[in-house]
Amino acid sequence: MLVCDHQNIYVLASTNGVTLFQLNTLGLPVVGYSAWLLDQIGVADDGVVYGANLSLDGTTFAITSWSSVSSGASLNAAGAAPPVPTRPVARATVAVTRWRSAAPAPARKS
Repeated sequence: MLVCDHQNIYVLASTNGVTLFQLNTLGLPVVGYSAWLLDQIGVADDGVVYGANLSLDGTTFAITSWSSVSSGASLNAAGAAPPVPTRPVARATVAVTRWRSAAPAPARKS
């Protein structure tokens, strides 16, 4: 189980909640509302971890990824996302979904 606070990602045992290790967060973008460098995290089907900071107006929003859920995982990418229109945000969540190729499926042999 993964849990994040403002600047850390903790990997916890799902059976008892004991902290197993922390993911490396060196290199996180230093942006976010009130120093919230991490607000939401999610894990894709392939094991890649994605995290997002807290941004109230969208101008300082950033998404970061890690190669896997392991103590030696490196921060793969960290960057600002394109600005979004200014609007109030009550609650935002990160949902990791599988990427689907736009290429057509190969024809079946009959």
